[in-house]
Amino acid sequence: MLAVLLVALSGYSQDTTLLDLTFDNPSNPDTVGNLPLGLGAAMSPGTTEGNNRIVVIDSLANKAGTGLGVEIVDDDTLSGTRMEYEISPSQSAIRWDFSFSPGRVDGPGASYFNAAVTGPGLSTSSSANRFATLRLYENGTVRFQAGAAPGAIGAYIPVVKGGLYRVSFFVNDKAEPIAYTDPNGVAGNLLPADSVDYWMDAADGNGIVYIGGGQIQGGGAAGSISEGTNGLGRVGFGSTSGAIGLNYIVDDIKITKIVPPAGPGTLSLYLLGE
Repeated sequence: MLAVLLVALSGYSQDTTLLDLTFDNPSNPDTVGNLPLGLGAAMSPGTTEGNNRIVVIDSLANKAGTGLGVEIVDDDTLSGTRMEYEISPSQSAIRWDFSFSPGRVDGPGASYFNAAVTGPGLSTSSSANRFATLRLYENGTVRFQAGAAPGAIGAYIPVVKGGLYRVSFFVNDKAEPIAYTDPNGVAGNLLPADSVDYWMDAADGNGIVYIGGGQIQGGGAAGSISEGTNGLGRVGFGSTSGAIGLNYIVDDIKITKIVPPAGPGTLSLYLLGE
């Protein structure tokens, strides 16, 4: 007696790392007290001292990871501070991971750094440029943003001075949905067209969890977010003039290209019999 067994083998994806910064890479180490290195980096101001500064710090001061980290400070209302990295070439679907630690939490909640994804060559300091955003406030809270307006995603999340927090953005600029593997290794998460999903480890014992998501915000300046093109060209941290009291440490910045399955899969036929 013969029976036919059909087995569908799905295609697989192999995501590609585009940028991986730990600031103490043995092959190209940063130097404590200097500006951080990085291909395509944009730093403003280009100084390691004063009320607005970006500076590499040692492992004892780095509360955002192990080894070296980077301190970003804006304590001057005259100008903003930003540290950004170009994604080259620009992409249509990315995962952005980083860790952060608040250096100050004593402010009124009126100022914030934008940890944001934007288009190639654009600054995260402009709200019109930001497609996906986490606001890092000076009062011990953070909050995600999404939507065309944009609007807040979820509640304010409390953070403590010196605490270690890990964040993952999944951003889709394609005209069709994509599937991604989440930070816990679970595959098959569906992300709609022109959308973002946010994950965060809030140091509450629950590990990294899904926070929420929504439509990619803004996009007018890049002119490509709703067109299914490679509109994702830069990530970074930035404040605007008027901000004050901001001090954050960042580390382990990683950008990964989300690659769709290699194909529709294969169909295998087996003849079973006695």
